[in-house]
Amino acid sequence: MRIKGTVFSGFGRGEQLIEKWKGRISHLMGFTPFCGTLNVRLGSTIDMAPYSTISMDYVMLHGEKHVDARFAPVRLAFGGKEEACWAMRDTAKTHKDDVLEIVSAKNLKQAMGLKDGDEVEIELPEKAYKKTKVPGFDMVQRMMQKETRARV
Repeated sequence: MRIKGTVFSGFGRGEQLIEKWKGRISHLMGFTPFCGTLNVRLGSTIDMAPYSTISMDYVMLHGEKHVDARFAPVRLAFGGKEEACWAMRDTAKTHKDDVLEIVSAKNLKQAMGLKDGDEVEIELPEKAYKKTKVPGFDMVQRMMQKETRARV
């Protein structure tokens, strides 16, 4: 799926998130991210969850799974240049669903010559990814919930 959007400057929240999650992102994606995101406002909203292949999550003490952010592989195109990168959506909803934050190892504004107001094209995978369950995960969650209740 190809979508168009307009580059805009945020308030530096992406930089804070990347700095906070740099180690986790590096581990999950295999590269050290540039400390900041490229903000792109789309023409309409998009549910990124079906396209995400990586979620940054953890299991809380009472067994509930918490997701901090979801990432989907994308290709960003502008002015004859293309970059493989990742679209990020944090679950705290820093932006509305018509905004994608793009994560890369590079400063995309510099690498692609982008400035606020430029129109870019983002290519998401044609097919949404099917989520698979981790064998035994539900059992572990139930056990942890029982242990937590027993301690209380």
